[in-house]
Amino acid sequence: MRKYEPLWNLIKAKSTATIEAPVDLHARIIQAVKKEKSMDKGYKLLTLESGTKFVLRHKITGTRITFYLQGTLRPSLSNL
Repeated sequence: MRKYEPLWNLIKAKSTATIEAPVDLHARIIQAVKKEKSMDKGYKLLTLESGTKFVLRHKITGTRITFYLQGTLRPSLSNL
């Protein structure tokens, strides 16, 4: 299991997760979680079938990073 995979799995399951880390590691953690999301092929297929696109967002408050998934509807090809 990769280092940030458990964090991504928690975000995926609950749509949100908060961690506390030193400020100088925030950029690395955010980038790593984005990479985990992009590597998750099963998640991509499930969201493609559901017609919803989920964007990974984050909010930083002091030493805490809160990740959350924000969903938007994909345009249907039949509606075009």
